[in-house]
Amino acid sequence: NNSGVVGHHREQQQQQEQQQQQELEQQEQQQKDDGESLPEEEERTTWRRRVGEMAAPVEALWRRRDLRRTTGLVYVVWMGFGLDFYGISLLATRLFAKADNDKNFQCKFDYPFIFGITTSEVVGTAALLCLIDRIGRVKSQSGPYALTAVALVPVGLLGGDHAAGGGKNAYLVFAALYVALGAQMCASAASWVHVAELYPTDVRSTGHSLALTVSRVSAFASSYVVDSRLPIPIVAALLASVALLASVASASLPETRGTVLD
Repeated sequence: NNSGVVGHHREQQQQQEQQQQQELEQQEQQQKDDGESLPEEEERTTWRRRVGEMAAPVEALWRRRDLRRTTGLVYVVWMGFGLDFYGISLLATRLFAKADNDKNFQCKFDYPFIFGITTSEVVGTAALLCLIDRIGRVKSQSGPYALTAVALVPVGLLGGDHAAGGGKNAYLVFAALYVALGAQMCASAASWVHVAELYPTDVRSTGHSLALTVSRVSAFASSYVVDSRLPIPIVAALLASVALLASVASASLPETRGTVLD
């Protein structure tokens, strides 16, 4: 009942705002048709109103109680998604580099290993297609994100700079990275589906866009974490910690499987 009252009140408020906006637009158009210019103060008011209209959905994500907690958790999930998905891909190239001579611009990689690791994305996507409507959006994220963290443990223990390609642990590291990237693909694809279902129509595009922005910023930061002077065990531990944090955050989000979208 309370949700119905809140929804009705929200609809009334939106209708009033739309009516006011239409009246102002009609007034502006009438003045333009009459060849009149808007007074300076009225132009400022119109500009402030338009800026407010653009900022309103962003403010609503944090002002409304029913969205505040969800938005915070979504940002944590998408931060982990961006950092780990791209970080694991970069980590594969770092581990399976045969030679790296930046001075002479000579970099050689063990391409069959790297290509094999990237095929796990197909497996992860196929797994999600089978799981997302059976176990739900939350479990389709929290489980694979946790699996990513677990799979990164042997990477940190066995992987070494430029050693995996020709080292005795190459196939073990390959298998661990294969599982980590495949699980990350499964979880992140579920995050794309889930975030759109978490928000009502009036803020859905804004909420999804800002989550994607958070993901892209963390993806940008992943290169400074992975392709750095940090030893492999530290890099793997950081990526695993972020994946575990994303698992906990996604498990705390409401399930949307079978719900009617607002």
